[in-house]
Amino acid sequence: MLPFGAHLYGILKPVSPRAGALVAIAFVSGVLLLIADCFVVPQHVHATLGVRRLHEFLARSSAGLLAVAMLISCWCAWKGRGQILPRKLFWIWSVVTVLPLAGVFFSECLLFLTKFYPVWGQPLRRALRHSVFWHLGFWEWIGAAAVYVFLAAAVVCVSAMAQVQPEGGGQAMASLTGFQAKSNAPAPRTADGKADLSGLWSPDRHFTIDITGALKPGEELPLQPWAAKVTKERLSREDPNVQCLPMGVPRMSPYPWKIVQTPTLIVFLYEGNTHSYRQIFMDGRGHPKDMDPTWFGDSIGKWDGDTLVVDTVGFNDKFWFDDAAHPHTEQMHVTERYRRPDLAHLDFEITIDDPGAYTKPFTLYGHSPLLVNTEIMEYICSENNARDLPHIVGKDSRK
Repeated sequence: MLPFGAHLYGILKPVSPRAGALVAIAFVSGVLLLIADCFVVPQHVHATLGVRRLHEFLARSSAGLLAVAMLISCWCAWKGRGQILPRKLFWIWSVVTVLPLAGVFFSECLLFLTKFYPVWGQPLRRALRHSVFWHLGFWEWIGAAAVYVFLAAAVVCVSAMAQVQPEGGGQAMASLTGFQAKSNAPAPRTADGKADLSGLWSPDRHFTIDITGALKPGEELPLQPWAAKVTKERLSREDPNVQCLPMGVPRMSPYPWKIVQTPTLIVFLYEGNTHSYRQIFMDGRGHPKDMDPTWFGDSIGKWDGDTLVVDTVGFNDKFWFDDAAHPHTEQMHVTERYRRPDLAHLDFEITIDDPGAYTKPFTLYGHSPLLVNTEIMEYICSENNARDLPHIVGKDSRK
């Protein structure tokens, strides 16, 4: 039970750590009281808080704690709908949860009327004396229903969280929803009048899972036959990124990334994997004539109005484009265009020209929302993936 309470806390923590802790404490306490209630003699007389039977007192206390836990959980689910629970499941769960909550509320109202307003309450009590709503067993039903709802919701939450945290650790994509800025204010500018792209940004899932989702509708990746064959044959455990090697370009980890902007240098900082970074030189230099192939290549940038244009060459062929295992060669040339249409959004286009693996150049389109009230966290890939790697089987089939 205690591990399950800790699991509930872990599920709700991305929305509100304090609310998650309250839910876990109330749930565990409520279930413990419900268990204790099963071993109490119903007719035992007890005057605590004016309750004549200890049995009833424990059952009502259990139902109350579980109701509090469920109410807070519903608030978290509403605040993080689409984040800790799929949106459709959120509405179903809320409707089911209303049933035991309504029973608690109705029964407590009857008790309140009977005790403090006997003129109104006694007729209702006589009318409902033999009803299930007044029978002592109703409290046990409330507790049992609450436990069932929590168990069912937790099972679904496990599946939902597992789908969006393929690499473990850090703040993954789904849990970042609550940190997204909600503003349509104009984009900021630097002191020299340039567009200011600085900020903490959420990744675009298509650049993590499968870049085909970042193409225009109806387009397909122009893979050469050998590249298509390699993409199908590669297994997830063979992914260099899963083995804690750098992710390369245009791939994104499912964790936040930050842009640090100066007049002569722009730096991309990545939370995921190996705390990687990219340097984009803005001082007018060209690419070196003799480059050793690297994971992120050599990047130079310039401004085209309010759009940052980044030109990168000099890649090695060791990384994958995404979890779907799309390959590339050392002939790859990448052109990126970043634009900030307003305060809270970053749009980008990435054109890839790799005649070694693709029949023609293609362009990917991405969007990153601004994140607020959070920061890049320490994430050490080798602490997680080294243990998980032997358990990764098959091929990632997500889109």
